[in-house]
Amino acid sequence: MNDFINNQEEDKTCPFLGLPYDWQTAMDYPSRQNFCRRKRPPSAPDETHQREYCLNTTFKQCTFYANESIPAKPALQARVSENPLRRIPIYLWVLMGILVFSIVLLALWQIIARVIPAVYLSQNAPIPLAITRNASADMSPTLSAPTLEPVATFTFQPTLTPKATATFTPAPPRLFETPFGTDHRFLLHRVSTGEDLVSIAARYNTNINVIRAANYNMPQELWVDTVIIVPADVMETSGIQPMMPLEITVNGMTMNDLALQQGVNLDGLMALNERPANYVLTPGEWVIVPCIQPTP
Repeated sequence: MNDFINNQEEDKTCPFLGLPYDWQTAMDYPSRQNFCRRKRPPSAPDETHQREYCLNTTFKQCTFYANESIPAKPALQARVSENPLRRIPIYLWVLMGILVFSIVLLALWQIIARVIPAVYLSQNAPIPLAITRNASADMSPTLSAPTLEPVATFTFQPTLTPKATATFTPAPPRLFETPFGTDHRFLLHRVSTGEDLVSIAARYNTNINVIRAANYNMPQELWVDTVIIVPADVMETSGIQPMMPLEITVNGMTMNDLALQQGVNLDGLMALNERPANYVLTPGEWVIVPCIQPTP
């Protein structure tokens, strides 16, 4: 299965299929993240409909496709799981910190160079001599003993050089096959060629029912490169809530922003991903989002 939908295959996928937060991209397999812009309101078609129409050459026969009130997106679609990372290089922050620190040191050196000569001149100023005249004498000038007047002295206090403060280093994104979570330990697994639920469950010491309970609306068959949630070392479905993996594609989004966007509880989202509310997510990073079960 190709990783990208190229120009030669653009007629095999409906141009109105896309992600709710990025209409330029779409999953190339049936997924709840694929939304139809022709539906009112936009929502995800069921996976059977996606397989028969949206992701097939028969998409023009779809009833939603006939609605021409919304223009189609560009022909080229890319899989959301393959968006390149757009991170700001850390070395740029390091260079900026070194530059600011050098400017501060230069300013302090110039201040000290101006203060020290002024203090030296004030401490070595000449002492004036007082001349007095005796009224009963022959008006000849006489020199009296010099009167010493206290001169204010300035004690130089060395300027303390500011110490470099530790900068905050953001935690690295979660890697695949790495367990994380607070109440339960989960890991993200990308399906490889030849894998099925039986082999994946045996690999992580769990069973098929637990994996299906953890993945919301999981299809019967697994596609290559599908990302699933695996509760490692768990044999019972009790306490396992339905969830879905989600890849971040925008800059500057925090866990609090993600909770508001997905309409989920912030505490539950932080517990699943073991991240604080102000943690800034990076494009290309995967998170686990709890799903809200529809009430009958």
